[in-house]
This record gives sequence, structure tokens and C-alpha cells, in this order.
Amino acid sequence: MRKLNRTELERGSAMVEFAMLVSLLLLMLFGVIDMSRMFRTCSTMAGAAEAGVRYGLLSAGNSSNLTGMQQAALNDANTAAASATATRFCGCSDGSSVSCSGSCASGSVRLYVQVVTQTPFKSFYPGLPTVIKGKAVMRAK
Repeated sequence: MRKLNRTELERGSAMVEFAMLVSLLLLMLFGVIDMSRMFRTCSTMAGAAEAGVRYGLLSAGNSSNLTGMQQAALNDANTAAASATATRFCGCSDGSSVSCSGSCASGSVRLYVQVVTQTPFKSFYPGLPTVIKGKAVMRAK
């Protein structure tokens, strides 16, 4: 059995250190990529919800067209896995909820439109959200 000299031992330890460092750097790189994908998906879902609400605000007729708002949101999301839910509701200036055909004690009834979008998200790492949602609410009148 041959005895290893100092140079050969140092070269072996350098390879072990390099292997450990590269695996740690790759783990960090995939984390950065995964978080970037998640932030992009969040931004896309928020933008899609806003597009649906904007469609509802184009005219008084559009504010009652829930299907049109949902379709506008899905068109903006541009992904087959996304879903959208549009609703309209009314409230008073003091923040209380009221029926859209009702009345408020002070002020007039305010009409709001809301679109919620969501899409599944598959992460490289466990523990991150599996569904990304976006929500937009705006006052129609």
C-alpha cells in the first residue's frame, strides 16, 4: 500500500470541499429560481384580477356581466390552469354591507366589483404555497 503525499491529500480535500460548496450553491440557485417563479405567478394572478375588474368598470352593463369579467381575467392570465370568480356587492360609506336594492342610513349605496383569480403552483421545495391567488376590488359607482 502506497503512502499518499501532502499534495495528493490536499487535492482530495479540495475536491470534497468543492463538491460540498457546489451542492449548496445549486440548492440556493434553485431556491432563487423557484421564488422568482412564485413572484411572477403572483404578479400574473394579480394583474389578471385587475383586468377582470377593469372590464366590469367599462360600463354599467359590464358591472353585472360576471362571465365577461371572468373571461377578461382568464384572457389576461394566459394560462389554461387559471380560474377566476367574479362577484358584485354593495356597501355604505361607513363600510357596512347592504343589499344592492337597499338603502344606507347616510349616503348612497356603493356598488363594488371583485375578481379573484387562482392557479396551481408546483414548487421545487415543500412548504411553499400550492395555489397562488390574486384579488382585485374596485368601486363601480
